Amino acid sequence: MPGQWDNYFKQLISYAAQDYATWLIDGAIIEKELSPQFQVTRNADCLYAVRSNGSRMILHIEFQTRRDETMGHRLQEYNILARGKYQCPVHSVVIFLKKEPIALSSPYILYNVDGREVGRFEFDIIKLWELPTAEIFQNISKDSFH
Repeated sequence: MPGQWDNYFKQLISYAAQDYATWLIDGAIIEKELSPQFQVTRNADCLYAVRSNGSRMILHIEFQTRRDETMGHRLQEYNILARGKYQCPVHSVVIFLKKEPIALSSPYILYNVDGREVGRFEFDIIKLWELPTAEIFQNISKDSFH
């Protein structure tokens, strides 16, 4: 819910939006005003509340079978949404199930149009085909499948 100052400054900016845009981004020209409201519905593959070394956190797992150029962005988006919803750190992991060329690396880095780094997101990548079968199943209890 916007506070008193939010509304005041939103109104102030609206009176001279172009002037503020030029001040904040050299040479910027406003093309149109966009809605500031976000309607977001996203579904991650798996989220678990865990405790590690005495600290509460969320384990976020995504499974991937094919090359997806948007995977880094989606991982970051799910991570941010989970952190906001559950108010604790989130550890994201993508598990690739099939051997395919992967155009994904960690960290996922966002750059502004001027080349300046504006975001960096770290996550783990697991390629199942690179792991010995024994390692994949060594920590899974046989009772888990009954």
